[in-house]
Amino acid sequence: MAFSTEYEEALLGWNGMAIPRRTTAPVRVSGVIVNPDDIRKLADFVWRQYQHDLEKLRRREREQESFIWFTLTRSDGRTYEGHSMNVACEGQVLETKKIVEFEIAYEDNEEQKSIVVDLRHDSMSFRRDLAIISGFNEEWVEAMAGGISDLVNGWRKQPRLVQGKRLLLLSAVPLVGFGLVTAAIFRSFMGVDLIIEPALYLVSFIFAAVPTVAVSMFVRGLYPDFELLMGPEHSQRERGMRRKLVALLTLFVVPLIVGILLELSKPLWAR
Repeated sequence: MAFSTEYEEALLGWNGMAIPRRTTAPVRVSGVIVNPDDIRKLADFVWRQYQHDLEKLRRREREQESFIWFTLTRSDGRTYEGHSMNVACEGQVLETKKIVEFEIAYEDNEEQKSIVVDLRHDSMSFRRDLAIISGFNEEWVEAMAGGISDLVNGWRKQPRLVQGKRLLLLSAVPLVGFGLVTAAIFRSFMGVDLIIEPALYLVSFIFAAVPTVAVSMFVRGLYPDFELLMGPEHSQRERGMRRKLVALLTLFVVPLIVGILLELSKPLWAR
């Protein structure tokens, strides 16, 4: 394979030696529900790399000790920190406290490589929720990124119905529901003939758009892009609200919409 002169100059220094090139691999973590065991497995994956460095130090294959630090942040801002997960999680913190952020900082100055993990319970995954692996050894970077990706791919997924374009399709349900209820209210307070009936439904669905947007955003907030199921069950707000929402839909909303549809269809059957 032939290389251009510009490319060769970019790779070689004035003395003809190859210039080291840093490789960075971000691993996006989104659309998942994470429990304490998932967090421990991720922490153990990075911890094993730190232990590997210590073994090399004991064998005098390296001169400096690498650095690692774990940080758990509660919903009230209090943090639990330590140089190992055993220290950071002392007292079963993951099971007993409402943890909303998990961070790992691993850095090896001697070999110039690092792993930074920042995972936050949030609906806006584009702001955080990344594992960034960086170093001058491309094979090591790819191996670490692949290992973390394999862990993340095994985590429980959030329902895809509440993500992206699927949320717009899901919004049709409350839109139809609010529209039919509004139309029924209009029909009960005014005489509607066949000429103005289409206009009534048009106005009804325009009015229904406002509460539909509010309901859609509320439902979206119940399914964070990154959900940490930490602490006692009563502190997991989204999980509790989802259960109440399912009960509400099953017991009240769906029967109400079906009843209104049957009521509105009576004129058609009468013909």
